[in-house]
Amino acid sequence: MQGEGQPGRVMKLRNLTIAGLIAAISIPAATSAQVGGLPATVVDYGQAVANESSFPTFDRAGRPDGTARWRVVTGTGNCCENYVGSSARGRLFDFGGSFLRFSDDLGKSWKEVRSITRLVNGEGAISGAPGGDIVGATWDPYSGDHLLSFKYDAEAETWLHQELLLHTPFFDRPWFAVIPGPFTFGAIETPYITVLKGGWPSKDVAYYSLDGLNYFLPTEKDSRQFTGSPVERWLDVKPAPTLDWMQPNTATGITPLGNLGALWTESDSLSFATDSPEMALMQPPDIEWSPFSFPKGGRDNGRYLVDSRGRLHHVVPLFHDGTARSFLYEISSDGGRTWNERRLELPDRHIVEDWDFKANAKLGIAALAVHAHRNEKQESKEADQDMVYELDIRSDGARIKSLYYVGNGDANVGAGLGSNLRFDFATVTILVGGQIVTSFVDQMHTTPAMAILIAR
Repeated sequence: MQGEGQPGRVMKLRNLTIAGLIAAISIPAATSAQVGGLPATVVDYGQAVANESSFPTFDRAGRPDGTARWRVVTGTGNCCENYVGSSARGRLFDFGGSFLRFSDDLGKSWKEVRSITRLVNGEGAISGAPGGDIVGATWDPYSGDHLLSFKYDAEAETWLHQELLLHTPFFDRPWFAVIPGPFTFGAIETPYITVLKGGWPSKDVAYYSLDGLNYFLPTEKDSRQFTGSPVERWLDVKPAPTLDWMQPNTATGITPLGNLGALWTESDSLSFATDSPEMALMQPPDIEWSPFSFPKGGRDNGRYLVDSRGRLHHVVPLFHDGTARSFLYEISSDGGRTWNERRLELPDRHIVEDWDFKANAKLGIAALAVHAHRNEKQESKEADQDMVYELDIRSDGARIKSLYYVGNGDANVGAGLGSNLRFDFATVTILVGGQIVTSFVDQMHTTPAMAILIAR
């Protein structure tokens, strides 16, 4: 499917129904009225509880450096996960549960965005979008396999939602990404497209939306490895201010490149690397995926982000004797041709279990959140420690500012069904004031909680 349509009258796309979109694509000179999604209800959310705690801090050499103060918030996610995000206007989001929740005062008070559909125990994903829009989706199997999309329309200053009937069975753990445009499809012009994927055991099939609400254009990566024309080149990455605020959780595996294109990697599982990674590239104006690899010497595994300066960030765990005990954090200003490398060593006896990272070029800060397992001589004393590396990225290389422990590190948890205590994935975001927000778990917070850095 091509992103550039035939010349003709262009209809600005805001919130178009499926029928309207099909008609618009079929008829270049579209005249059908635009119809929005269903209005969502915003209410005070009183189940979130905020308290303050202090946790250890370490300097760039790994030496103890006092403590940092965190605002710990419980009750915004679900049993096993948070999914945090933030906007350029300073709003903090969590879509770990059935409904999207947000705070405008660093987690002290919260609002909830509700649909007319009653949900029991959902799990969601969220992202910023161009123009100040916010888009997300949640899946709840317990109320009858409901998949709902949510959108904040910044121009209309309203929240909307929509029931999504087209999706693969058992749409477990939705992931979400936004690719900035503008894109033109026949008679329709849209400032961005969104990509939603989920399902178990595979998330290869994803769905496009042209309005941030309706998802009915399927796309997938794996079969294109056999039918598509392979692409081997350096990435064309473009600066865009919105890219600091449109970075999905890196487990999503889809990275917007700022040029109407995107990179799709194998990072949509909790695996750290693969022996034969399969990457795919969306090249404008085509929104289909082509098999992709860097030229010799490029990086074919790990997770990627692009910041507002058009720099490519790459993070991959490094394995020692079969376990990951450190990270390689790299920044490229030329699409992957050259890299500035920084090795991040985990504290002694710690092993990587999961991670997420964000990079905000305007603030000059990157944050790498790590959920690590700590080995002890006595197995009964083994536990997990959540931590965050704060990195200075004002130059083209990352420099460690601080390492923060988050939580008490006294709970041994797992991911997925079968674990008595669950922490399904790490998540982190950076607010406009430079505050780092991450999820964590310990014996005091056996349901994952959110921590907001309020004083270093």
